[in-house]
Amino acid sequence: MRRAKPNTQGNLDGLCGLYAIVHFLRDLRDAEDRFIFGTYDDGSKPQAPDPEDRSRDAFWYVLDAAHRLQMLSPDYFLVGFPAGHLVRIFNELRRDLGLGFYAVHFSDLAKLGKNHTFRTIAECVLTDGRPNAVIVGWDDHYFLAREFSGRSLVVEDSAPQEFRRSSLSTIVIDEVRLSYSFALIKESSCLIKCLAERRS
Repeated sequence: MRRAKPNTQGNLDGLCGLYAIVHFLRDLRDAEDRFIFGTYDDGSKPQAPDPEDRSRDAFWYVLDAAHRLQMLSPDYFLVGFPAGHLVRIFNELRRDLGLGFYAVHFSDLAKLGKNHTFRTIAECVLTDGRPNAVIVGWDDHYFLAREFSGRSLVVEDSAPQEFRRSSLSTIVIDEVRLSYSFALIKESSCLIKCLAERRS
């Protein structure tokens, strides 16, 4: 009897949006340049925690925030999280942990100017300063992006190996809808100040 291949992340679940947030959180550092995630069980911080430990620690906090927002149902696990819900989860984490970043929906950033496309907003966010990042929603999947390489967007992808992408081409970038993506922006950014002024 022939057996089916084992499933990997993404075959059965729609958690790619949460993975994109975890990929961002995994590399965050505090004012003393220590990793924020990857603490020992007693609460102390190792000097250089393993990336897998940092990811697992960050994932716990992401799941906890989603749980408190009542977003851990079978529908979310199987179908995935809309961008607006991922923004709420990240901003819940920001409040809990004092992360110093805001999650801002691309449609809100588009209101700061005229004729904005996904590319123009992503370029603005990513050139405003590291470690700003963009979570890109495209074709029912989310990616974390931190930089452009030429005209392509370099991404971190949680898809199974055979489907994984390392970048999104200009053709794909031109297809991305603003409503499917959001930015993770340092609270000291001029973009956050402009949004605050616009709202007041």
